[in-house]
Amino acid sequence: MIAHSKELVELRGLDLDLLSNVLISEAIGYGCTGIGTAILGNDLAATPIILGGSEEIKKKYLGQLIDEPVMASYCVTEPGAGSDVSGLKTKAVKKGDEWVINGSKMWITNGGVASWFFVLARTDPDPKAPSGKAFTAFVVDGDAKGLSRGKKEINLGQRCSDTRAITFEDVVVSSSNVIGIPGEGFKIAMKTFDKTRPIVAALAVGLASRALDEAAKYSLERKTFGMPIANHQGVSFMLADMAMALELSRLMTYKSAQEVDLGRPGAYWASIAKCFAADTANQTASNAVQIFGGNGFNTEFPVEKLMRDAKIFQIYEGTSQIQRLVISRQLLQRVAQTGTSSYPRKRQNTSDENVYCTCAPNEDALLCSPMAYIEEAERCLEENPPNEIRASDKIFGGNGFNTEFPVEKLMRDAKIFQIYEGTSQIQRLVISRQLLQRVAQTGTSSV
Repeated sequence: MIAHSKELVELRGLDLDLLSNVLISEAIGYGCTGIGTAILGNDLAATPIILGGSEEIKKKYLGQLIDEPVMASYCVTEPGAGSDVSGLKTKAVKKGDEWVINGSKMWITNGGVASWFFVLARTDPDPKAPSGKAFTAFVVDGDAKGLSRGKKEINLGQRCSDTRAITFEDVVVSSSNVIGIPGEGFKIAMKTFDKTRPIVAALAVGLASRALDEAAKYSLERKTFGMPIANHQGVSFMLADMAMALELSRLMTYKSAQEVDLGRPGAYWASIAKCFAADTANQTASNAVQIFGGNGFNTEFPVEKLMRDAKIFQIYEGTSQIQRLVISRQLLQRVAQTGTSSYPRKRQNTSDENVYCTCAPNEDALLCSPMAYIEEAERCLEENPPNEIRASDKIFGGNGFNTEFPVEKLMRDAKIFQIYEGTSQIQRLVISRQLLQRVAQTGTSSV
């Protein structure tokens, strides 16, 4: 889908922004995330070329994705190096005007069907060389001599996604197939994730939406103790929690795509979206199985597949732990520089890169676009809920329990938000009732 992005209009792409790609991916994820991951494999392979490829490479390889029914593959992960990309062992040695690649890759999506591969290999033999200068990115044709494909792996979930090991034995690649500058492949590989993690998040949102729909419909049909299980508070509150997590995941996923479309650095938002949506997909699918009871554990019902498919979202394109590492590092860097975790928000009509809305100062910013409305909603949701206040209290340790430090007051002040204007329990009741009413009328939880 990224092959049809705005950057590729001259190659007959569809002029889609990332938000459009995210909306499409969410719909695909609702149907089958295995198919979505296979498509995402093309996005992963194409994005580094969009970011750093020569015009010749773009025309040849991206043109194939647009004009022909072919697949491509992002070939980086190795048996001993996944999230730790700096630990890659695959090497490329320059010989004249060519490079010779040797090494093995693992868990490569589309590995058995790819017409070409994006490959990251170490080109600086010094193990102490910084990652930003030690690796080079290449495009390698799928029929290159010395390239071999392993057996199709049978995974826990997303089984229609073709995943294999790829081995390179003296594979010769022309210097014209180098993406960007030799030695800077690591930077290209990392920048790729800013554009593809929102799509991964969207697939996870689609899966979570499907799980919620299936669970809500089943809860209206299944009866215990003389009534639909949806009428039992234990089930209705589960549905409410699933709905809240889903909508917040969707909101942050759209936000992360918007950041990229506006040309701003997107790693922070992409990692938040990917991490939160992945966790939401797993919890929502697990809850759906729980609501289905014994039927949920059976392959005759849809939710067991959703639960199996969901797990990979916490693993590929950077584990949830890696996402938290990215988020915390950027958060702490911003706090050290500005004294606040919040990004500046501007509404005036200006050319400043931090503009969120280009409406004139006297206009209602929420009228300019749906994304402006989402932006405003996201701003309102940034108020710390009590569990996050409690987390800050733990970080302060014993000092956090003392009135000389600010967080104990924040913790005291926060509790009332779970009580006034309707307790959190009442909010879950409202959410579940409206959710079930919508599902009963339309068959879907989506508004």
